[in-house]
Amino acid sequence: MRDVARAHAEALLRGRAGAVYTLAGHNLTTTELVTRVCGLAGVAPPRRMPYSAALALASAEEITAGLQKRTPHLTRDLVKVSALYTWTSAERARAELGYEVRPFEETVRDTLRWALARGKLAPDTEALRALAASPSPA
Repeated sequence: MRDVARAHAEALLRGRAGAVYTLAGHNLTTTELVTRVCGLAGVAPPRRMPYSAALALASAEEITAGLQKRTPHLTRDLVKVSALYTWTSAERARAELGYEVRPFEETVRDTLRWALARGKLAPDTEALRALAASPSPA
């Protein structure tokens, strides 16, 4: 968000009228993203399952959650989206606005620190305890 917010300000200051700027981040598959986030959090990534099995599990979760009047943890829409891969390029934003996206690991660490500081994530692993003890970026 910090990088995108900065790019919005740059677009207001020096963007071309009518130009479209794609403020893309890192091109990762869902598996790559989950594996890297889990690694930084010090937890094993979840086991992969066939798409059809994941859809069936999501359907069962949606039904169960509906009966229990709660929000489902897994939905069919989430399963469908997780199977997509859309490559994006921020080249125009880089060239014309100086847009740069910070390293993926830095963003994830900062996000984990934020969640830990607000009690939205428990420091259940050594990696998360280390992040909770480290200073947040300015």
